[in-house]
Amino acid sequence: MESFSKKYKIIPFMLIFMTPLVSILYNVLKLVPEIKKMTAPYAPVFSLLFNLLWVIFTISLIKMMIQVWKNVHDSYQLVLAQKARDMLLVQEKEVEQFQKNIVKRQEEVYKTLEKALADSKAGDYATLEKRVSQLTEHLQTNHSETFCSNSLLNTILQIKKEKAEQTGIRCSFHIILPPKFSQTFSDVTITSLFTNLLDNAIEACESVNNENKFIELNTNYQANMFLIKMKNSKNPENIFTHKTTKKNKKAHGHGISIIDDIVKQQEGICSWEDKGEVFYSILCINS
Repeated sequence: MESFSKKYKIIPFMLIFMTPLVSILYNVLKLVPEIKKMTAPYAPVFSLLFNLLWVIFTISLIKMMIQVWKNVHDSYQLVLAQKARDMLLVQEKEVEQFQKNIVKRQEEVYKTLEKALADSKAGDYATLEKRVSQLTEHLQTNHSETFCSNSLLNTILQIKKEKAEQTGIRCSFHIILPPKFSQTFSDVTITSLFTNLLDNAIEACESVNNENKFIELNTNYQANMFLIKMKNSKNPENIFTHKTTKKNKKAHGHGISIIDDIVKQQEGICSWEDKGEVFYSILCINS
């Protein structure tokens, strides 16, 4: 059965390569007067046969091209899936580390409160005042902002903002979500979309040589469309193209293909605008 399948796959290739050769050979032989005279009575039959062969040749060629396109498309989808998988693993580690940091901060707060309580019982109000001042400063510094009602997206935004601010990037997030955001967008979609967007922006900001590093992310919901608008600083020497990747220039190439694919699957459109020192990302997604 397997050998029959292999033979069946070889037939189209044989037709594709043999049909032109047979046709050329036949037309060359017709130039010989004796052969032309011998085949003259059968010319209509040969003509019909060659026409049929050319039809089969054309169909086989089209089928082969379709198969090649499918193979290329499947390979491309496999690469995108692998990128998405790798990105999700990285994101999972970031979430775990973020949760550990939160637990650590909570433990520090509890220890400080216990010490403050002990100072209060001992009547050491000077030390108590000092500890309360330290605790207030700690809470203000390590306060986790709430950007939206979706816990996963909120965590992603908190992680990325903390990561960006550690490298001197100023972040501003204003998030408005559709009423059924969690039902419309899967966790994988939310993670892939916003992680790639913000990672691209952080990566571009890191290449900026001055202190004016910023990321502004705004989302809104209008007429059943989820709008995502982001602008960030970038190095004007790094010119954006869809082919740019992390291996060469630090621009917005990494993850762009994943974002494009997600937005297309959601029946939306993407717009990328390189304005030199500022980069604009605009996504419009059907929700």
